[in-house]
Amino acid sequence: MVRNYTVRALTAPVVLFCLFLAAIPAKAQIEDTGKLIQSGIDDTNILIREYLKPAARGFGAGLNAGWFNSASTHKVLGFDVTFRLNAAIVPETDKAFNIADLGLQKLTLANSGSGISPTVSGNNENGPEVVVRETVELMGGMQHTLELARFTMPAGSGFGYVPTPMIQASVGLPMGTDIIIRMMPTYTIDEFGSFSLWGLGAKHDLKTWLPGGDLIPFDLSVMAGYTSFKTSVGYKVEPGSGTYEVDPNNYDRPGTWDGQRLDIGSNAFTVNALIGKTFPFITLYGGVGYETSTMEIASIGNYPIVIPEQIGQMYTGNRELDIITDPLDIQIRGTNHFRALAGLRLKLLILTISADYTVADYSMASVGVGISFR
Repeated sequence: MVRNYTVRALTAPVVLFCLFLAAIPAKAQIEDTGKLIQSGIDDTNILIREYLKPAARGFGAGLNAGWFNSASTHKVLGFDVTFRLNAAIVPETDKAFNIADLGLQKLTLANSGSGISPTVSGNNENGPEVVVRETVELMGGMQHTLELARFTMPAGSGFGYVPTPMIQASVGLPMGTDIIIRMMPTYTIDEFGSFSLWGLGAKHDLKTWLPGGDLIPFDLSVMAGYTSFKTSVGYKVEPGSGTYEVDPNNYDRPGTWDGQRLDIGSNAFTVNALIGKTFPFITLYGGVGYETSTMEIASIGNYPIVIPEQIGQMYTGNRELDIITDPLDIQIRGTNHFRALAGLRLKLLILTISADYTVADYSMASVGVGISFR
């Protein structure tokens, strides 16, 4: 039985992912990302990893930022609550990728020309047209190449930054130590999905261990922090337009494409050595640090894909619809490792306003506002 189907793009997870990146204005540019799944499991994982790489790396860098706005620690039971907006700057090298360099199995350029395609943070222009082909052996040993899909690579957002908002609180403990907490209980947005975040950090005053530490005219401390972010997104990817053989007992049954879900998790860890000086109203601080981050993206459920039709051990030369289960299993590691930063904080009574800049592979600008009782 031959049927025609209408494409439904993989929109919901991409929109939600952008919301978590503080509403990057890219929905219109990347709502067609779902068509990449037509490339098959291996090629799809490679393409989506390359396309989302700057968002994942920038988001990981953002989770590692904003832990402090001074090098000093609180007095016992002193505390602060701060809202901070971090913006990672995507380097030019991560704003595009070359399809020809990815070693894809079935997907190639449809026409001669450049294989350069934008990432999610790249130019707001469509990438090249690509085609998915597979060569099979028909009866008699004849080779036959089938075109399984053809589409244009998605455009970038034209926005070369990855914002990450953060709310946290810290409280002073004995022995010159602060405990820092980030917490966002599981929250659900209708039609998008659920997300949660938690983080735990500590900052310690090194002068407590130095002879005559109270006489040192500047603040000296170390801090470490870990942040975990998780989201689960429900969405719908159905068979695309085209003519191919369909088994109604499998693909036309109600619920075949239900339960599709995208799970995203990000973990980030940082440790920093800080130095600072407090003046009336103004505090200067800086430091060096090390950080790591990882984002994992997995799809759950059944998804449609077009494959060469096969009867027994022989290919017919036609196409048919097939089901692939849990096709995405992507891990993207952050590039930031060593970093250096400098910043200042302005305090007016209990109100604090701070800003700092971090130099790294993904450099970071950060601003914050909060209240502080030191």
